[in-house]
Amino acid sequence: MNQATILLYSCCCVALLYRNNAIQLLRFLSDSSITDKRMATQRCSTGDSAGGIKKDKSFFLPFILVLLLSQAGFTQTRLSFPAVYDIALQNNLQLRAADLQISGSRTLSRSWNEIPKTGLFAENEDQRPSDPKGILKIGVSQSLEWPGVYKARKNLLQQQVTSFEVARSIRALEIKRDVQSVYYN
Repeated sequence: MNQATILLYSCCCVALLYRNNAIQLLRFLSDSSITDKRMATQRCSTGDSAGGIKKDKSFFLPFILVLLLSQAGFTQTRLSFPAVYDIALQNNLQLRAADLQISGSRTLSRSWNEIPKTGLFAENEDQRPSDPKGILKIGVSQSLEWPGVYKARKNLLQQQVTSFEVARSIRALEIKRDVQSVYYN
């Protein structure tokens, strides 16, 4: 019998518990000659078994616990190692944080050639304390770096992206090692 059939018979037997007595249920479960589903369903619904003992309510709770804790309720399928490893990679929060760090670093690496904003200034320069009016200066300022600075900044930001990617790969390999040791033990 497969697991679904066992579960169907178990549900049928719980229904029998409500309608008939517990001893009839035990006899039904122990009867190995039931092979036809129609016959089992008919026997289950009519309560066709020997004995006419009244229902024992103290037996109901332990039987339900045994039924729930039986192997039919806990079927497990064995996953392959690559499937388990993929699940571990998807659910690891450190790898998610590393992915966010990599994406942020990649975004930042595109800013290597940004020129600072143009500034406006107004200044009242007092060269002498005796002159209350002073000299008013208004102007525009812009700073530019030496071209080698931009190239060095680009290399720095690319190396940061590479270092974050390597750190993520190392963490993924550590997870693989840990999952592999647990999986095969």
